[in-house]
Amino acid sequence: MYESVINTETRKKLGEYYTPDWLAEAVVYAAVSDPFRQRVLDPACGSGTFLFHAVRRYVIAAQSAGLAPPDQILGAVAAVTGVDVHPVAVTLARVTWLLALGRDLLEHDDRPPFSVPVYLGDSVQWGQDASLFSDAGLTVATNDGAQLFAGELLFPDGVLADAGRFDQLVAELARRAADRTADSPVPSLAGVFRRLGIAAADRPTLESTFAIMCRLHDQELDHIWGYYVRNLVRPVWLSRPANRVDVLIGNPPWLAYRNMTATMQAGFREMSEQRGLWHGATAAPAQDLSGLFLARTVELYLLDGGTVAYLLPLAALTRRPYAGLRSGDYGHPVTPLAVEFEQAWDLHAVKPAFFPVPAAAVFGRRAGRPVPLTAQAETWFGRLPGGNPTLSAAQAGLRRRGPLAASAYDGPQSPYADRFSQGATLVPRVLGLVEPVTGAGLTPGAGRRAVRSFRSTAEKAPWKDVPSLTGSVERQFVRRLLVGDSLLPFRLQGTAPHGPAPRRDAPAVRCRRPARPLPRPGGLVAPR
Repeated sequence: MYESVINTETRKKLGEYYTPDWLAEAVVYAAVSDPFRQRVLDPACGSGTFLFHAVRRYVIAAQSAGLAPPDQILGAVAAVTGVDVHPVAVTLARVTWLLALGRDLLEHDDRPPFSVPVYLGDSVQWGQDASLFSDAGLTVATNDGAQLFAGELLFPDGVLADAGRFDQLVAELARRAADRTADSPVPSLAGVFRRLGIAAADRPTLESTFAIMCRLHDQELDHIWGYYVRNLVRPVWLSRPANRVDVLIGNPPWLAYRNMTATMQAGFREMSEQRGLWHGATAAPAQDLSGLFLARTVELYLLDGGTVAYLLPLAALTRRPYAGLRSGDYGHPVTPLAVEFEQAWDLHAVKPAFFPVPAAAVFGRRAGRPVPLTAQAETWFGRLPGGNPTLSAAQAGLRRRGPLAASAYDGPQSPYADRFSQGATLVPRVLGLVEPVTGAGLTPGAGRRAVRSFRSTAEKAPWKDVPSLTGSVERQFVRRLLVGDSLLPFRLQGTAPHGPAPRRDAPAVRCRRPARPLPRPGGLVAPR
């Protein structure tokens, strides 16, 4: 229901594909076996579908155990956390988290004050400085880059453990610094300290931090610090050993290497090589952020013995670019790391399809030794009812069988496999495919052909904005071309089922699906 807020192009750039309710509920119930004792984190929470079902899982268990409403709310706050890099998604996820509590708890007379534990942050921590944290607490440098102001915002370790109280404290400090008159004395924080229960030992440090925030405001440099401290540092805080969680759930970003920025590609390759996930330059276009995301978030946020349950492309079970992921061994010289994988769910036969590519649910545990992920998956199949069904409604039309070899199995390798990175594909086609031009006056003369760029509605940026070319080309440089969609069972598209074979010098038949009209023949312009 929230997906339209984040446009399709933005979601594609971030590798975001949102998960249907029934599937998120199934994954949560498979991964969270003890909601009272397991802390759950969705490090790519999107609009909060997994968070909703994790919170509901906790609340239902708490109600069955007879917990008082205030304890149910505070327990859910401590048990279920979300992080996402997209600001709009975080706002929606916070609303979704609240909806999961239910109206009775939200409107209860004894509802305690609390902060929704969903944060804006980078879960992979691309270049994040982990030295922000020390045994003494959190340090945030405020150098403005022009050396006009420099200082450090210090937050003692004692105020960081309670995320809700920490958020309230930072918000209060930021508000008070902004509300005071510029260059006026720094206000007292005694009332804030009493109301939030700040220990006496932590108060002098916080008073010094508040004084710096007031100076930042006086120099009009304070507009982001409260926001930054409350949100962007939370993933680093969660990665401290004492704060790691029992369960990682979610749908990591499925962002292909070819769609990353150049800076991100460099970081992705470096981190992937360190963890044994890089499969070589020939497979680079098919490599995907989801594999690194799994390894990196297990490394940062999961306790030993903790469970990871992620939705990944079905190709992760078999395809060569995911071989490093399937090994379960992500150790590097600094941090040894292993995952013991369990049986996956193959979801490709669930119709209608809910992702652009087939998906799988992958389960594992952080362990002392790796157990590889195999292609022997439990297959889910059947047809879903319309709309966005619940798990109980979806189960009426679904069946499960297994284990079976995943349908994405590579099979025997071609002897030419190492010479290609994208199979029988020519891209961008506008630079190489042409179609003949006829009826345009005089012919181009002996040995030449009049052609123009072949255009398609399937073109993507930036190639769809490249202007078409028209001209004459020597006949020997126009070659016949067959592509994948030229082929039908036992025949070529555009030829009679029993007719003669195309002439050797005929241009290629460039065609689309059989149900559409056949385009005019096209060809490939060979380089000179």
